[in-house]
Amino acid sequence: MAAKAIAMAQKEHNTKLLAVAYHRFGTALYNRNRLDSAKLILAKAIPLVSDDDKLLGGILQETGNIEADLGNYETAIQNYFQALQIFEKLNDLNKTGQTLSNIGALYINLGDYDKMLVYTEKALAIHRKTGYKMGIASNLTNMADYYFLKNDSVKTIGLLTEAQKLFHELKATINEVYFFGSIGDYYSDFQKNQDQAI
Repeated sequence: MAAKAIAMAQKEHNTKLLAVAYHRFGTALYNRNRLDSAKLILAKAIPLVSDDDKLLGGILQETGNIEADLGNYETAIQNYFQALQIFEKLNDLNKTGQTLSNIGALYINLGDYDKMLVYTEKALAIHRKTGYKMGIASNLTNMADYYFLKNDSVKTIGLLTEAQKLFHELKATINEVYFFGSIGDYYSDFQKNQDQAI
């Protein structure tokens, strides 16, 4: 359907519709893990949306996701920061929180855990304000990883416990599986309790 929308927009010389169609097509390709194709399609949309900040922010964020999945972390972070500026200007708290979360997670891949904590804490504050439970739980988990690396057992277990309650409440089974792996590491490394870790 997105391909038809692109053809229709081109036929009608409708720039806005064409940008929307490229965005949707790029997102569909991304969801099918066709990352290089998605990146090319989204790149076509960017010059068409200079007058639509909301759409541009979404395209930049999606492009950041693709670049991160491709392992192009520096390019991904540039896209995320551009998107963040737009969402902050629009006062879109949901998108701002999501983008801050993405930036925090990316700094984990870059090995800069102090920056990860800064952006994750900002994201967490916004998610608490908006009541976005999945965002809260995900950020708590990332922060727990930070304090685990800092050998702070009290903060690690506190954050993991709060995250697990939210994941369970949301029936987010995959995330809860990750939690149990992390809590196993906690018992193994901090408590030296291998039976409980198992």
